[in-house]
Amino acid sequence: MVLALVLIWSLATLAVVPLEGRPPAPPAAPPAGIAVLQETYKKHRWDLLVERSPRPPKLEHAQPHNDESNLDELCTANLALDLAPWRARVARSGNLTVEGLLGWARCLPIKGTRRLVMIKDGRLFPLEKHLGGEHLCTSPCNHILGDTLKALDTWLREDPSGWPDVLFMLHVGDGGMCYRHSMENSTCYAPAMSVIKSWAQIKDDDILVPLITYMEANWTLRAFPWYNKINRAAFRGTSYCHAKHFAYAKSTCSRTYFAYQTQENATWRKYVDVGLLTGDDYMPEYDHVPIKSRGYLPTSELARFRYTLALDGITASSRLAQLLALNSVVLKQASPWIEWYYRSLVPNVHYVSFWDHSREDLLFVMDSLREQKDLHLELIATQGQDFAYRFLRPEARKAYWKRALVEYKKLFGEDMDEFISKQEYPGALD
Repeated sequence: MVLALVLIWSLATLAVVPLEGRPPAPPAAPPAGIAVLQETYKKHRWDLLVERSPRPPKLEHAQPHNDESNLDELCTANLALDLAPWRARVARSGNLTVEGLLGWARCLPIKGTRRLVMIKDGRLFPLEKHLGGEHLCTSPCNHILGDTLKALDTWLREDPSGWPDVLFMLHVGDGGMCYRHSMENSTCYAPAMSVIKSWAQIKDDDILVPLITYMEANWTLRAFPWYNKINRAAFRGTSYCHAKHFAYAKSTCSRTYFAYQTQENATWRKYVDVGLLTGDDYMPEYDHVPIKSRGYLPTSELARFRYTLALDGITASSRLAQLLALNSVVLKQASPWIEWYYRSLVPNVHYVSFWDHSREDLLFVMDSLREQKDLHLELIATQGQDFAYRFLRPEARKAYWKRALVEYKKLFGEDMDEFISKQEYPGALD
C-alpha cells in the first residue's frame, strides 16, 4: 500500500514539473539509410537540408506544360511515333472495330496487370462482363493497375472536360503487350495503353501513357547546394534484375553488380554509392559474398550527391522521373526499355549515358565528368530539372493521357460511340 502511494505521488509530482524544467528528450535516431550515409560521409554538411524548389534555377522562364496545347513537342517525339504503325494500318485496311477489340480481349490470358476500361460521360468503368466473366483478375489485381484506375477516376471526377468516351485496354506490366514479330504483324488487334515497352531493334506497338501511381500530392523539384554535394554517383532501391541483357554484360544486373562493387571494391567506392534495401542479395558470380542492406533512403535525399544513377529494374524504372527532378546530374543506364517521355530526352543535355560498351564504362564516364567545369555539370542538372518541370508534373501527365486517348479513339470508326452509348452505367469504381 505504501509503495503504491509513493508511486502515485511520484507521478503526480512529475506531472506538475514545468516542461522547461524537465531534461530534453533525446533526439530521434535518423532512418537507417541516413545513418549509413552519416557514418560514411562524416564531413558532409548534414546541417543543410534538401530544399523544395518551385522551379528550376537559372531557367526562370520555364513554364509548366499544364494543358494540351503546350504538349505538341512531347507528343511529336513520342505519341506520334507510337501511333504511326496503327495509323498506317488503318490507312491500309480501314478503321479498327469494337467487335475486333472485344474479340481480341476475350482471347487474352487472364492477368492482374491489364483491364478493359471504358470512359463514358466523364466517368471511368472497368468492363469485365465483356470478357466472359465477372472479374478480370482471379486474384487481387496488380497494385499499379488498381492505383492507376483510381488516379484516372479521380482526374475524371475533378474535371471531366476533354476526356473522350472511349474503350481501351490498360496494361501496367513490365514491358509491352503488343510485340511486333514483323513490320506487318503485331500480337495486338488494337494498341494497348501501356506504361513501358521495348524500343530496340524490334519495337513494341503499344501506345505509352504516363505512369501516375507514384506522383507526390504536392509535386516539387528538390535542390541541394552544388558545392556541398558528395562527389559520387548514388542509387538506392530493390534488387530487381533485368529481363533483357546486352551481350557485353552477359547475365549481369546493374543494381546488384554496383552494390557488390560498392561493398567490396575500394576503387569503385571512390565513384559510386549503390545500396539495396534488402540484405539477402548475391552477385551470381560471387555467391559466397552476401550484399548487405544499406537501408531505405528517400529519393529526395539523393540530391546530396552530384550524380544519381538511373538503373533498370526488370525493365525501365519509373525512378528516372524522380531523379530528373533533383538538381544532380542523372547518369542513365542504356536500355531497350522506354516510358512515354524517353524519346524526348537528349544525352548530355538532360542526362549522361553509360552501360553503352561494358558494365565498367561508368568509371570512365565519371572520370570524364569530373574533368568538366562545374558550370557544365550544373547545366545538365538544371536542364534535367527543367524537363521534369515542364513535362513530368501531374498536370502534364494528365494532359498527355487525354491527348493519347483522343488520338487512340480516332483509329476506330463510329461503332465505338455506338457501343458506348448502349452501355449501362456499372457500379462505382471500388
